[in-house]
Amino acid sequence: MPYVPVHEGEDSEPVFGPTLVDMPVQQEVVSDVQEEDIPDLSFPGLDSDSDSDSDIEVEVKGASSGNGEGAVSADSEEVTEDSGEAEPRRSSRVRSQPDRLVYRNLGGANHAAMALASHPEVASVVSLDPEWVPRTVKQARSCSESDEYMEALQSELDSLEENRVMKVVPAPTDKHVLGCMPIFSKKYNQFGEVDRYKCRIVALGNKQIPGLEYHDTYAPVIDKASVRIFLTMSAALGLKITQFDVKTAFLYGQLDEEVYMRLPPGYRDDLKGTHVARLLKAIYGLKQAMQVWVATFSDAVQQFGYRPMPSSPCLFVKKKGGNVSLVSIYVDDGGVATADEKERQQLMGFLCKRFQMKDLGVMRYFIGMEIHQGEVPNTIQLHQKGYIEKMLLQYGMQDCKPVSTPMVQSDSIYMRGNDQELGVQDRALYRSMIGSVMYLMTCCRPDIAASVGILSRHVECPGKEHMVAAKRLLRYLQGTKDLGLTLGGDLTSMQIYCDSDWAADTRDRKSTTGYLIRLGAGLISWKSCKQQSVSVSSTEAEYKALAKCLQEFMWLRQLFSQMELGVQLPCPVVVNQDNQSAIHLAKCSGIKNRTKHIDVSYHFIKDLVRDKSVYLKYCPSAEMTADALTKPLGNILFLKHRAAMGLDTIFCNNSDSVAHNQSD
Repeated sequence: MPYVPVHEGEDSEPVFGPTLVDMPVQQEVVSDVQEEDIPDLSFPGLDSDSDSDSDIEVEVKGASSGNGEGAVSADSEEVTEDSGEAEPRRSSRVRSQPDRLVYRNLGGANHAAMALASHPEVASVVSLDPEWVPRTVKQARSCSESDEYMEALQSELDSLEENRVMKVVPAPTDKHVLGCMPIFSKKYNQFGEVDRYKCRIVALGNKQIPGLEYHDTYAPVIDKASVRIFLTMSAALGLKITQFDVKTAFLYGQLDEEVYMRLPPGYRDDLKGTHVARLLKAIYGLKQAMQVWVATFSDAVQQFGYRPMPSSPCLFVKKKGGNVSLVSIYVDDGGVATADEKERQQLMGFLCKRFQMKDLGVMRYFIGMEIHQGEVPNTIQLHQKGYIEKMLLQYGMQDCKPVSTPMVQSDSIYMRGNDQELGVQDRALYRSMIGSVMYLMTCCRPDIAASVGILSRHVECPGKEHMVAAKRLLRYLQGTKDLGLTLGGDLTSMQIYCDSDWAADTRDRKSTTGYLIRLGAGLISWKSCKQQSVSVSSTEAEYKALAKCLQEFMWLRQLFSQMELGVQLPCPVVVNQDNQSAIHLAKCSGIKNRTKHIDVSYHFIKDLVRDKSVYLKYCPSAEMTADALTKPLGNILFLKHRAAMGLDTIFCNNSDSVAHNQSD
């Protein structure tokens, strides 16, 4: 134990005793020496506020002049003092709650939900936030919606029994046993109304032992571009698109590993402590659950004659005679597109024998996107008006004043924020906002891609200016909530626009890439991203952006070739580029002094140009639609490019928009 000097008197030599920070805490202080006789124990360079995170009260008891000793004592809990009690030292450090512990929803109505989380017994008198869900069975039983939640819990336990997911066995002494917990949630329809209450028994997969309880965990998930291709092909070929929902999807895959789990709450409570569950099939929460489910569903549809696409494993195609059928799966929410009603019924009947499924009829609402029949034949329209309205309500901006552009033109928006500008809750609120608008951008709103990309660079340390910019983006969405995409049409026409903003980020001088790929009536792919390395010229920045764009084009070409649906993409495909030096570099086979440093990985562009797969066409900057994906623009130019993207007001017939469930 380290020691510190303690003086006995004015002329005496210092003796040593244990340091205060190593003493037991919460002790009374007693001393028989005068306050002025106690020396200053601080040392140069030592911060007195950082000694300990706890408030410390100690007892200092000096020896009399006759014993020749001085010591620091903490033996007694309470000792009276002749000259009065010494004042304990109090830490002046400002304590704040870590960001990870801040409640994820910070709207005003959530204060009641947060109070209920700590005091479930007041559920009957607390006005709940409509978005709040219980986190434990105790809270579920105490809240005002207890009947619905307990019914959902019982339904989940019944599903475990029906699917024979687990077997109750005596608790082994030499096996690792995972914990489990119920996860409650609400599912909403496209109008934001509660459609049903759900509960999932989730295993604590974060405790799984690698190599023993799981091996491979990768599982493919269909990306948004593949979803738009599925909808585009279905509309252009005149196929009827229907939707299905798989109930408790993760409970159908067989486990190869030996995994044990504690019994779920409410299930065989009389055996708890002596018995555990041996998992025979996958369950929510296991690291391999998603992989097992995707493999199980893929095997099922392949048995019915559908082929998975190597470039998009969650997209399946079947050709029988002159009929074409498509199937897509997004976790447990799927779609079927076919012109043969008999084929659809046979497929649904086959899948219903393997899984518990719900046929939702014509697709109206899919992974957050509302889908309607287009005004032009063989087209469909996508929009997310309901999602935007719900998002604005969540952040208290449902009555905000609209603006015409998503972001102002300012270099300061690229600067890093100050840690002290925003509080912990405001930083968490900012991250939540960016996550919400990012999902919107990836689905059907390319007009906000540049703004979301810039704001997402500051999620770790946002400043006040970034928060103002995020709220302005919500104000823009308030005035454009009716905008949507139109897909389908003539698939023989493809337009590609590619652009970059050289050294756009004023912090590190890295450039921004933006591209758009349009097939038929609407966009099927777009991207706005920051380049990974600094470009020494605008030519290099444009060349890197061109490489990123053509990588996406090559993937699309492979996917259409694998589908074998007779879609003939134009050859060569015209790629619009507004930098003539980049076009010349792609066409030239020689090496120039100012571009010889460009990495070889970008030069596959030369092969595509040489093979006449693509044709690079110069496009004036004023006509470059992808310019809206690289930086904030003024009102006139932004509205011009937005119209060129194909975004237009969607007039939907409410009577035709029948509410359907989202995925489980």
